[in-house]
Amino acid sequence: MSTTLAVLGQRHVGQLRKLVLRHSKRRIPVAFVGFNHGEQPLTGLFLLILRQLSRDPFERLASGFARYRKHNCIGRLPTSAAIAQHQLEGNLPGAATMTDGWDDKFDYLRQSRALYHNEDHWRFLVREVWRIDNRPLRFVDFGCGFGWAGLFLLPMLASGTEYVGLDRSRLLLKQGCSAFAELPNRSRLIQGDVNDAPFADGEFDIAFAHTVLMHLPEPRRALAEMIRVTRDGGLVIDCEVNRNAINAMIHVHETDEQEHMPLRMFQAMSANIRHRTGMDYNIGMKMPVLMHQAGLIDVQARISDAVRTVFPPLDTPEKERAFKAICDDGLGAYPTNDESFRKALASMTALGVVEEEAAAELRREMKNAYRTRGRYYHFVQPGLITITFGTVTKR
Repeated sequence: MSTTLAVLGQRHVGQLRKLVLRHSKRRIPVAFVGFNHGEQPLTGLFLLILRQLSRDPFERLASGFARYRKHNCIGRLPTSAAIAQHQLEGNLPGAATMTDGWDDKFDYLRQSRALYHNEDHWRFLVREVWRIDNRPLRFVDFGCGFGWAGLFLLPMLASGTEYVGLDRSRLLLKQGCSAFAELPNRSRLIQGDVNDAPFADGEFDIAFAHTVLMHLPEPRRALAEMIRVTRDGGLVIDCEVNRNAINAMIHVHETDEQEHMPLRMFQAMSANIRHRTGMDYNIGMKMPVLMHQAGLIDVQARISDAVRTVFPPLDTPEKERAFKAICDDGLGAYPTNDESFRKALASMTALGVVEEEAAAELRREMKNAYRTRGRYYHFVQPGLITITFGTVTKR
């Protein structure tokens, strides 16, 4: 059974919203046979409807038009081979910016967002914790990439909210422009440096960043810029990972990662990276302290509540997307031949790992072969993003 709706004009928005919500609870599909492109408020409602009808979190968190255009964002890489691979791509020791190595990772990065967050949790934060959905806001997104945060959050915020995204990657910004052109909100995507933002003091009500500071050699500089461009009484929100915690909690039943993953090795590799580059892949739980030291008041933090489960058989598109996202997020990165083994081994020893221990871990990861054998395994993966926020005071 299906319900066919012809969208004729703005006066039908209220009735349409109620009808869609009622049918989505009953899992009855809704098809659109007409759409008035001239009435922009309906575009935002159209995006809301798309998310309401989807039962798949990997569809919902791709957010509106972005999920069809395959735009993406920054992820995390938990295994030793993945860390070594990331180093070889220029994103670890010696990397000066976030731009290099990310332009071609749209699909991997988009899917990783769905591992981290549940949309209902963010609606709770917006409405009950921050209470920022009752009036139009000026919202700036530091290190926005293609603008995932805007596409995801704008439907939750008040009509008239203006979104501004800042990123160094011209390619990511170009990809985002087409998606934002379809939205009723005012939006700008600007190429620039998060350490030297091209905005006036106090220009925005909210400054936001998602898994950006973890990749910066001097995260305090970017945080200071976020505070500078936010008005007195405004809000700074930052979301960062805790790689050590993720590694400790991820569970693969058939290989028992919680018993066999060498946590001390991964901790040492992350610490080595931080000491050599300033980039901190466990900065999430440190952000409340950094915000307090930067002068923000009423600093608080939450943890993303997403836990993704993927069990065999992989007989639905949702399971396939979730499995691919977990593999791309790190478990699926392991050497596949002698050359890649030697490169990964060299990178791990460069990060201070004893050669014998590094070789043993790489062989373990190759034996697990998650991209192939993992299709028959049971995965339980937590998001564990720390969402830290504080209020700006300039008195």
